[in-house]
Amino acid sequence: MFDTPNTAESSTVEKSPKPPASRHVFKPTPLRAIRQKCIACMGGSPKDVAECVSVDCELFRYRFGKNPSRAARSEKQVLSALKNLSPKASGGECE
Repeated sequence: MFDTPNTAESSTVEKSPKPPASRHVFKPTPLRAIRQKCIACMGGSPKDVAECVSVDCELFRYRFGKNPSRAARSEKQVLSALKNLSPKASGGECE
């Protein structure tokens, strides 16, 4: 129905410049995304998330950005992690 004129002006379309490609693209984990959703739901206040009364919400258990079903780390696991973080274990020296 509508014919577009075949002129040089119509074929020249200005394209917006692409933003530079970033090597570090932030992709939140599911728990972080849930935390951000809860903060947004509570009007942007992280402190108000603790006072949330919407227990019917599917995200309620995860509102602090933690998985309540995950077992706590044992003392052995904590000590092992601390040992691996020490400068002596990695060969570095601390001043």
